[in-house]
This record gives sequence, structure tokens and C-alpha cells, in this order.
Amino acid sequence: MRACLLAAVLALCVCALAQDATPASNKVLVVLPQLGFKDDFTIFFKYLSDRGYELSFFAAAEAPALTNYDHMILFAPEYDFTGELKPEAIIKFIDSGHNAIIASHLQFSDSLAEIFEACGFELQTSADERSAIALVDHVHAIEEEGHPHHVLVALPGPDAEIAASPILGGAAIGPVVYKGACARIVDTKSPLHTALLHGQPSSYCADPRRPLPATAKPLVGSSAVLVAALQSRNNARVIVSGSLEIFTDKFFETTVADKPAGNRALCEQSAAWAFQERGRLRIREAPKFVKTAGLPNSEENVFTVKDTMKYTVAIEEWDQKEQKWAPFTKDDVQLEVVMLDPYIRTYLKPVAGTYTAEFTLPDVYGVYTLRLAYRRLGYSWVIAEDRVPIRPLRHNQFERFIPSAFPYYTAALSMIVGTVLFAFVFLFHKERKPVAQNS
Repeated sequence: MRACLLAAVLALCVCALAQDATPASNKVLVVLPQLGFKDDFTIFFKYLSDRGYELSFFAAAEAPALTNYDHMILFAPEYDFTGELKPEAIIKFIDSGHNAIIASHLQFSDSLAEIFEACGFELQTSADERSAIALVDHVHAIEEEGHPHHVLVALPGPDAEIAASPILGGAAIGPVVYKGACARIVDTKSPLHTALLHGQPSSYCADPRRPLPATAKPLVGSSAVLVAALQSRNNARVIVSGSLEIFTDKFFETTVADKPAGNRALCEQSAAWAFQERGRLRIREAPKFVKTAGLPNSEENVFTVKDTMKYTVAIEEWDQKEQKWAPFTKDDVQLEVVMLDPYIRTYLKPVAGTYTAEFTLPDVYGVYTLRLAYRRLGYSWVIAEDRVPIRPLRHNQFERFIPSAFPYYTAALSMIVGTVLFAFVFLFHKERKPVAQNS
């Protein structure tokens, strides 16, 4: 009986370790307007299949619940989702830590607008509020029959900082062919959103057939977001695109100035990031903090003011190629010692993925928070907080003689010496009586 119980416990431990050592399952739900649309995205879907993802294709009207999937690709912008795939279910799917790629079009449904809004993006709409406003650029337009309003454009690739980040993996991305809607980031100061592709100074968003609504806020230049990345606080990742055509084989094979367009690199690299292949970090084990030096008569596991503390934490990054966790080494990981305000902010020194810092605790006692918050572009957030009480000195830990008080010591001693001398003189001094003279 004990042997069976031990075997069961070992099996559970092995399963837990295996689950932690590999990324989440690779089941992907692909939602299309009709199954026949799958042929328009063969290059993109083949790229995902070759990387080990299990793609399940469904028409929007027949899409199942999301409970059995880890990622989702939503390529049905005009469909009003109901039932198992209503907007609330998709938002809950993302909130539970899963990933998604969502594409819009010049015609989109209220359901898609609601999903975009929940992700922090707002699609710009025309006067009828059912169709999106297109990106127009007369400088970067591609002259092609059927696009008289300069809505088919070839824009420069992502900025250098974004291209070098884990989102795009440092890939060289040329001009991107785009035809689609415009969106804006609702909170431009949000650290959760990153615009991968945006308009140029000559770009603006408009419906060439109708005037803008009087209440609309027209987007121009870089404020027009075309492709963007969202990494939520639970490290779920979402790629949103204002264009469905940007993922098609036609745009993948388009050439700009006799060079391949950057659509394929942009879509493939951003999809790999969205599905947690790059920039995925974790803390291997709980941070450790120990006292390395303290005052005499101090307890070993009790921190007092002015003690020396050593903080250690191990951070790892998922290596998709090797399919294992590898040490993560950067020199910009910081630790804060906070009690309402940061009292100490210091860099952690990396050694093979293990970060350490040794510092002297503040001379103000209280309950402090040891906070490690690593938030960098393209990397999953690493946050660790530990609360540590720091006590004041005990009665037998204070210095007996404080150098700065020597003047006061001298004054006290001088008063004592003066009092003794005065008492001695007062007690033992006897005045001589005058001797009477005989007449």
C-alpha cells in the first residue's frame, strides 16, 4: 500500500515538473467567416503548423467553446458572435491568461468593436458607425487598379526599438503592404500596449466616400495604429490588426520596389511572440533574503535597522528552440526596498541567471516591501514582493559611548568634579579667628 502511494506521489511530481518545464499546450482555435477562406491564408497557417501548433478551423457560426484551447485566431471581423463565442467569452478567455490574434477589416461587427475596446483599442468608424475608417496615404500609396483612393499603401516597417525587441525577434522587416482600418490606443501612456505598425506623417484616417462625424477625433500620423501588441497584467498576449488582408498569401507575396514586402516577417514573428515563444520569463523559485552582518547580540532570523541583507533570485527565459528554460541574464534588473516610498533602489548583479544584491538596511524601523518588478518591452512581466519587518535596536544593542556626545560627557564630569571640590572646601575649610591683641 505504501509503495503504491509513493508511486502515485512520484507520478504527480513528475507530471508537475513536466508541466512547468514546457509551455502551455499548442491547441489553436481558428475562426473564419467560412471554411473556404482558409485557402487565403495558407502560408501563415502552414508556418504555425510547422512550429507544432494544432490548428482547429471552424466557421464563425459553428465555433465551439474556448475551454479546450490555449490560443485563438479570430479572422471573422464581420460576424456578430453569439453563443459559445460571444464577446464576453473571448474577453474571459484572454483574462484567464490565454493568447489571441484578432484582425479587423473595413467592415466589422459590433462584437469585434467590443473585443477591441476591451483590449484597449478603439476602431475609428464612419458616419453609419458600421464600417471602419480606412488609412489613406497619398505619398506611400501603391497604384493599383481597384484602389482609386490611395487606401492600398506600403508603409515603412516597425521602428528599430520594436524590431529589436522580443516581439519581432530582431527580424529585418521591409515595407509592409496595408489596406484596412485605423484604430487608436485609448490610453496612450499605458505600458501594456505597443504599436507595431502605425501611420506615417503623410497618413490620415478617413472614409473617402463620406465625411467624418462631427464628434469623431480624426487620427493622423503615428496616432493611427494599424497593428499593435497587448500584453496584459497576467502576461496574456494579444495581437490586433486593423487589416485582415495583411495575413493573406497575396500580401505575403507582394513586392515593393522589387523586394519582398515585410508582411510575412511581421505576421509570423508577432504570432510567435503572441503564442509565448519569445520573451517568456519566470522566477525559478521564491526569492531568498538572508542577513549577512549585524550588530552584536542580534538574532539570526530577525532583521534590525542597519543590518546587512543579501537578496537572491533566479530568473529564467523559455528557449523555444531547445524546448527548456534557460538562465536569463540582463544588467537592468532592479530591487526596491519600499515603505510607502523607496528607501533603497539598487541593481541586481547577474551570474548565470541568478541575481544578487547586498545592501545595508535603512535606519528607520517598520514593515518594508522587497519589490522586484521587471517590465521591459516584449518580455513577460516578472513581479515579486516580500514583506519584511525591520525592528529597532534592543536596549543591549545601542552603543555605550557616542562620540558626538563627548562634549556633554565632559560637561557632566566637570560639574561632578566641581561639586566634589566645592563640598570638600565647604566642609573642611575653617576660617581662622582673629587673635585678640593685649593692650
